[in-house]
Amino acid sequence: MPIRLYYLLSAIAVLLAGLASRRYREDMPRFLAEYAGDTLWALMLFLVVSFVLAGRPILQRCGISLALAFAVEVSQLYHAPWIDRIRSTTLGGLVLGFGFLWSEQKGGRVRRRKPTHLEPFFPPKLPTSQ
Repeated sequence: MPIRLYYLLSAIAVLLAGLASRRYREDMPRFLAEYAGDTLWALMLFLVVSFVLAGRPILQRCGISLALAFAVEVSQLYHAPWIDRIRSTTLGGLVLGFGFLWSEQKGGRVRRRKPTHLEPFFPPKLPTSQ
C-alpha cells in the first residue's frame, strides 16, 4: 500500500475521532474533553501535510504543519465579517477555530510535536511510484 494512502486513511480516522471527541465531550474525562479535539486537529494537520508532501523529511513536514497551525491560530485574531461568517459554520469553525487563546499556545506547540512519534508506524521506505 502506498505511503500516501496510509496518511490519507490515518487522517480520515483521526478526523472521525476528533468529531467524536466533540460530540461526546460531556461523557469524557475532563482532561480528555479539554485537549482531545485540539490534539487530534494538530495530528490530522500533520497527516494531511504528510499526504501532500510524502517523501519529504519528517522535520520538514512537521515544520510546515507547525507553521500552518500557528497561521490558523493567529488568524483567529482577525475578525472581519466575512471570515467570522465562515467561522460561524460548523466546518469553518472546525478548520479555522472559534477563538484565539494565549493559554493554548504553549500546549499547542507540545501537541503539534507529537505526530512525529507516530512516524515509525508507517513503512520506512516510500514506494518509487506514487
